[in-house]
Amino acid sequence: MVLVLALAALAIYGVVFFVKRLARPSEAKDPHLKVLASAPLGGGAFAAVVSVGSKAWLVGGGDAGVSLISEIDEPEALEAMLLDDARKAAEAKPNLFLDFRSLLGKLGRGAQGKHSAHAEALRKQRDRLRGL
Repeated sequence: MVLVLALAALAIYGVVFFVKRLARPSEAKDPHLKVLASAPLGGGAFAAVVSVGSKAWLVGGGDAGVSLISEIDEPEALEAMLLDDARKAAEAKPNLFLDFRSLLGKLGRGAQGKHSAHAEALRKQRDRLRGL
């Protein structure tokens, strides 16, 4: 009985831990300083495009620190990155109230393709059954 009680307490702790982790609010962003793109390079290193206003720089970083690689001089590339960042910001609407659907959405982010294919198969089956 003690073992079952310990397992139940551990399960409750695990559920609370994951709900808190998923419900954590996103950090506040500075509207003037933006990370437009970033990529991990392995071994704790990364490369990122950082913009301030109408200027952008390619920076690299790792365990030793962050260093400037180059300034981005192509206005078309910078405009495309800024446009993509604005599109992502418009799509990401703030959710003040956490609901169960958004928690499930965060859990199933990696398997969205499977769910849409499964939903499509169910729709086809439903249409076939209606035709009978």
